[in-house]
Amino acid sequence: MSNYIYDLVQQCINTSKTIRTFPAFTGFSVEGNLKLYDKQLSQLFTLIKNEYPIYYEALKYCYDNYLQDKYRSLIEIDCLLFLLEKEEKEKNRRKIFVSHSSKDKTIVDNFTKNILRLGMGLSPEDIFCTSIEGMDIRTGEDIRKHIKENLKYCEYIFLMISRNYNKSIVCLNEMGAAWAFDKRVKPFLLPNTTVKKDLGWLFNPNIASKIEERAKLNSLYDELCERYSLTRNTTIWGKHTDEFLEYLNTTGLH
Repeated sequence: MSNYIYDLVQQCINTSKTIRTFPAFTGFSVEGNLKLYDKQLSQLFTLIKNEYPIYYEALKYCYDNYLQDKYRSLIEIDCLLFLLEKEEKEKNRRKIFVSHSSKDKTIVDNFTKNILRLGMGLSPEDIFCTSIEGMDIRTGEDIRKHIKENLKYCEYIFLMISRNYNKSIVCLNEMGAAWAFDKRVKPFLLPNTTVKKDLGWLFNPNIASKIEERAKLNSLYDELCERYSLTRNTTIWGKHTDEFLEYLNTTGLH
Protein backbone atom coordinates (compact mmCIF):
# COMPACT_ATOMS: atom_id res chain seq x y z
CA MET A 1 0.00 0.00 0.00
CA SER A 2 2.78 2.42 0.92
CA ASN A 3 4.28 2.46 -2.59
CA TYR A 4 0.88 3.43 -4.00
CA ILE A 5 0.69 6.31 -1.52
CA TYR A 6 4.12 7.57 -2.56
CA ASP A 7 3.26 7.36 -6.27
CA LEU A 8 -0.06 9.16 -5.77
CA VAL A 9 1.52 11.89 -3.65
CA GLN A 10 3.99 12.52 -6.48
CA GLN A 11 1.13 12.66 -8.99
CA CYS A 12 -0.67 15.23 -6.83
CA ILE A 13 2.50 17.33 -6.55
CA ASN A 14 3.10 17.19 -10.32
CA THR A 15 -0.48 18.22 -11.07
CA SER A 16 -0.29 21.00 -8.48
CA LYS A 17 2.71 22.47 -10.34
CA THR A 18 0.46 23.05 -13.37
CA ILE A 19 -2.10 25.04 -11.37
CA ARG A 20 -1.73 28.82 -11.36
CA THR A 21 -3.26 31.32 -8.99
CA PHE A 22 -3.42 35.06 -9.63
CA PRO A 23 -5.26 38.08 -8.21
CA ALA A 24 -8.75 38.79 -9.48
CA PHE A 25 -11.46 41.29 -8.65
CA THR A 26 -13.18 38.83 -6.32
CA GLY A 27 -9.99 37.56 -4.67
CA PHE A 28 -7.80 34.95 -6.35
CA SER A 29 -8.53 33.13 -9.57
CA VAL A 30 -7.26 29.63 -10.25
CA GLU A 31 -6.34 28.03 -13.58
CA GLY A 32 -5.22 24.49 -14.32
CA ASN A 33 -6.45 20.93 -14.35
CA LEU A 34 -8.45 21.21 -11.13
CA LYS A 35 -10.66 18.28 -12.07
CA LEU A 36 -7.67 15.92 -12.21
CA TYR A 37 -6.24 17.42 -9.01
CA ASP A 38 -9.53 16.90 -7.17
CA LYS A 39 -9.64 13.28 -8.37
CA GLN A 40 -6.08 12.57 -7.26
CA LEU A 41 -6.60 14.17 -3.86
CA SER A 42 -9.79 12.19 -3.36
CA GLN A 43 -7.92 8.95 -4.12
CA LEU A 44 -5.12 9.99 -1.78
CA PHE A 45 -7.55 10.66 1.07
CA THR A 46 -8.86 7.11 0.77
CA LEU A 47 -5.35 5.62 0.88
CA ILE A 48 -3.99 7.61 3.82
CA LYS A 49 -7.04 7.66 6.08
CA ASN A 50 -5.85 4.74 8.21
CA GLU A 51 -2.08 4.87 7.67
CA TYR A 52 -1.64 8.62 8.09
CA PRO A 53 -4.69 9.89 10.05
CA ILE A 54 -3.03 13.20 11.00
CA TYR A 55 -2.15 14.02 7.39
CA TYR A 56 -5.62 12.88 6.36
CA GLU A 57 -7.35 15.25 8.79
CA ALA A 58 -5.05 18.16 7.88
CA LEU A 59 -5.44 17.68 4.13
CA LYS A 60 -9.20 17.27 4.43
CA TYR A 61 -9.42 20.46 6.47
CA CYS A 62 -7.47 22.43 3.86
CA TYR A 63 -9.46 20.86 1.05
CA ASP A 64 -12.81 21.60 2.72
CA ASN A 65 -11.77 25.26 3.10
CA TYR A 66 -10.81 25.45 -0.55
CA LEU A 67 -13.94 27.30 -1.68
CA GLN A 68 -13.48 29.98 0.99
CA ASP A 69 -9.78 30.65 0.29
CA LYS A 70 -8.43 28.96 -2.84
CA TYR A 71 -4.99 30.58 -2.75
CA ARG A 72 -4.18 29.79 0.86
CA SER A 73 -5.66 26.31 0.71
CA LEU A 74 -3.56 25.33 -2.33
CA ILE A 75 -0.38 26.48 -0.59
CA GLU A 76 -1.25 24.58 2.58
CA ILE A 77 -2.08 21.42 0.61
CA ASP A 78 1.22 21.68 -1.28
CA CYS A 79 3.16 21.95 1.99
CA LEU A 80 1.40 18.91 3.43
CA LEU A 81 2.02 16.91 0.25
CA PHE A 82 5.76 17.67 0.32
CA LEU A 83 5.96 16.62 3.99
CA LEU A 84 4.06 13.42 3.24
CA GLU A 85 6.30 12.71 0.26
CA LYS A 86 9.40 13.12 2.44
CA GLU A 87 8.00 10.82 5.12
CA GLU A 88 7.07 8.17 2.57
CA LYS A 89 10.50 8.39 0.96
CA GLU A 90 12.25 7.94 4.32
CA LYS A 91 9.90 5.13 5.29
CA ASN A 92 10.58 3.16 2.12
CA ARG A 93 14.28 3.87 1.87
CA ARG A 94 16.62 0.93 2.17
CA LYS A 95 19.91 1.86 3.77
CA ILE A 96 21.91 -0.74 1.85
CA PHE A 97 21.53 -2.14 -1.66
CA VAL A 98 23.42 -5.43 -2.11
CA SER A 99 24.31 -5.80 -5.79
CA HIS A 100 25.26 -9.39 -6.58
CA SER A 101 24.96 -12.24 -9.02
CA SER A 102 22.28 -14.82 -8.26
CA LYS A 103 24.99 -17.46 -8.74
CA ASP A 104 26.70 -16.08 -5.62
CA LYS A 105 23.52 -16.32 -3.56
CA THR A 106 24.93 -18.63 -0.86
CA ILE A 107 27.85 -16.43 0.14
CA VAL A 108 25.77 -13.24 -0.14
CA ASP A 109 23.06 -14.78 2.07
CA ASN A 110 25.65 -15.67 4.71
CA PHE A 111 27.25 -12.22 4.56
CA THR A 112 23.88 -10.52 4.91
CA LYS A 113 22.84 -12.77 7.77
CA ASN A 114 26.02 -12.81 9.89
CA ILE A 115 27.62 -9.47 9.06
CA LEU A 116 24.73 -7.08 8.40
CA ARG A 117 21.84 -8.48 10.41
CA LEU A 118 23.11 -10.54 13.34
CA GLY A 119 26.49 -8.87 13.65
CA MET A 120 25.46 -5.23 13.21
CA GLY A 121 21.78 -5.43 14.09
CA LEU A 122 20.35 -4.05 10.85
CA SER A 123 16.77 -5.05 10.11
CA PRO A 124 15.50 -6.69 6.89
CA GLU A 125 13.81 -3.38 6.04
CA ASP A 126 17.23 -1.71 5.97
CA ILE A 127 18.58 -4.00 3.24
CA PHE A 128 17.59 -4.60 -0.37
CA CYS A 129 18.86 -7.93 -1.68
CA THR A 130 17.00 -9.70 -4.48
CA SER A 131 18.09 -13.19 -3.41
CA ILE A 132 16.75 -13.01 0.16
CA GLU A 133 13.08 -13.28 1.09
CA GLY A 134 11.86 -10.20 2.93
CA MET A 135 14.56 -8.02 1.40
CA ASP A 136 13.57 -8.60 -2.20
CA ILE A 137 10.93 -7.43 -4.67
CA ARG A 138 7.38 -7.89 -3.49
CA THR A 139 4.92 -9.86 -5.59
CA GLY A 140 3.22 -7.79 -8.26
CA GLU A 141 5.79 -4.99 -8.36
CA ASP A 142 7.62 -3.91 -11.49
CA ILE A 143 11.11 -5.41 -11.16
CA ARG A 144 13.00 -2.77 -13.11
CA LYS A 145 11.22 0.12 -11.43
CA HIS A 146 11.71 -1.35 -7.96
CA ILE A 147 15.44 -1.95 -8.49
CA LYS A 148 15.85 1.56 -9.90
CA GLU A 149 14.05 3.18 -6.95
CA ASN A 150 16.06 1.23 -4.39
CA LEU A 151 19.31 2.13 -6.17
CA LYS A 152 18.27 5.77 -6.26
CA TYR A 153 17.14 6.14 -2.65
CA CYS A 154 19.54 3.83 -0.78
CA GLU A 155 22.60 5.30 0.93
CA TYR A 156 25.10 2.48 0.44
CA ILE A 157 25.59 0.13 -2.48
CA PHE A 158 27.60 -3.02 -1.79
CA LEU A 159 29.06 -4.49 -4.97
CA MET A 160 29.73 -8.18 -4.43
CA ILE A 161 32.28 -8.54 -7.22
CA SER A 162 33.00 -11.98 -8.67
CA ARG A 163 33.49 -13.58 -12.06
CA ASN A 164 29.76 -14.34 -12.02
CA TYR A 165 29.07 -10.68 -11.32
CA ASN A 166 31.08 -9.51 -14.30
CA LYS A 167 29.22 -11.87 -16.61
CA SER A 168 25.84 -10.46 -15.57
CA ILE A 169 24.44 -7.54 -17.58
CA VAL A 170 22.07 -6.67 -14.72
CA CYS A 171 24.95 -6.53 -12.23
CA LEU A 172 27.05 -4.35 -14.51
CA ASN A 173 24.08 -2.02 -14.97
CA GLU A 174 23.75 -1.77 -11.18
CA MET A 175 27.47 -0.99 -10.94
CA GLY A 176 27.04 1.80 -13.48
CA ALA A 177 24.03 3.17 -11.63
CA ALA A 178 25.99 3.18 -8.37
CA TRP A 179 28.56 5.39 -10.06
CA ALA A 180 25.96 7.59 -11.76
CA PHE A 181 23.93 8.16 -8.57
CA ASP A 182 27.15 9.01 -6.70
CA LYS A 183 26.37 6.70 -3.77
CA ARG A 184 28.54 5.46 -0.93
CA VAL A 185 29.90 2.46 -2.81
CA LYS A 186 31.57 -0.49 -1.09
CA PRO A 187 33.09 -2.96 -3.58
CA PHE A 188 33.76 -6.37 -1.99
CA LEU A 189 35.86 -8.92 -3.84
CA LEU A 190 34.47 -12.39 -3.31
CA PRO A 191 36.97 -15.27 -2.96
CA ASN A 192 38.87 -16.26 -6.10
CA THR A 193 38.39 -12.77 -7.52
CA THR A 194 41.30 -10.56 -8.55
CA VAL A 195 41.45 -6.79 -8.49
CA LYS A 196 42.94 -6.17 -11.93
CA LYS A 197 40.73 -8.60 -13.85
CA ASP A 198 37.43 -8.46 -12.02
CA LEU A 199 36.88 -5.10 -10.32
CA GLY A 200 35.95 -3.12 -13.39
CA TRP A 201 37.00 0.30 -14.61
CA LEU A 202 34.53 2.41 -12.64
CA PHE A 203 36.27 2.17 -9.28
CA ASN A 204 39.72 2.70 -7.90
CA PRO A 205 41.22 -0.70 -6.97
CA ASN A 206 42.46 0.82 -3.72
CA ILE A 207 38.92 1.06 -2.33
CA ALA A 208 38.07 -2.60 -2.94
CA SER A 209 37.96 -4.93 0.06
CA LYS A 210 38.45 -8.67 0.07
CA ILE A 211 35.41 -10.05 1.80
CA GLU A 212 37.50 -12.43 3.93
CA GLU A 213 39.61 -9.63 5.47
CA ARG A 214 38.61 -9.22 9.11
CA ALA A 215 40.13 -5.74 9.34
CA LYS A 216 37.96 -4.53 6.44
CA LEU A 217 34.84 -6.02 8.04
CA ASN A 218 35.70 -4.33 11.35
CA SER A 219 36.15 -1.04 9.54
CA LEU A 220 32.72 -1.47 7.92
CA TYR A 221 31.21 -2.23 11.33
CA ASP A 222 32.65 0.97 12.80
CA GLU A 223 31.43 3.06 9.88
CA LEU A 224 27.85 1.76 9.86
CA CYS A 225 27.52 1.88 13.65
CA GLU A 226 28.47 5.54 13.55
CA ARG A 227 26.36 6.32 10.51
CA TYR A 228 23.15 4.73 11.83
CA SER A 229 23.74 5.06 15.59
CA LEU A 230 23.71 1.31 16.00
CA THR A 231 24.21 -0.21 19.44
CA ARG A 232 27.75 -1.52 19.57
CA ASN A 233 28.31 -5.00 20.94
CA THR A 234 31.79 -6.22 20.09
CA THR A 235 31.10 -9.66 21.57
CA ILE A 236 28.14 -10.30 19.25
CA TRP A 237 29.97 -8.71 16.34
CA GLY A 238 33.05 -10.88 16.90
CA LYS A 239 30.96 -14.04 17.20
CA HIS A 240 29.15 -13.54 13.91
CA THR A 241 32.24 -12.33 12.09
CA ASP A 242 33.94 -15.57 13.21
CA GLU A 243 30.96 -17.57 11.92
CA PHE A 244 31.12 -15.86 8.54
CA LEU A 245 34.87 -16.37 8.16
CA GLU A 246 34.54 -19.98 9.32
CA TYR A 247 31.86 -20.48 6.68
CA LEU A 248 34.32 -19.27 4.04
CA ASN A 249 36.96 -21.66 5.37
CA THR A 250 34.77 -24.74 5.64
CA THR A 251 33.26 -24.28 2.19
CA GLY A 252 36.67 -23.81 0.62
CA LEU A 253 35.87 -20.26 -0.43
CA HIS A 254 38.63 -18.72 1.65
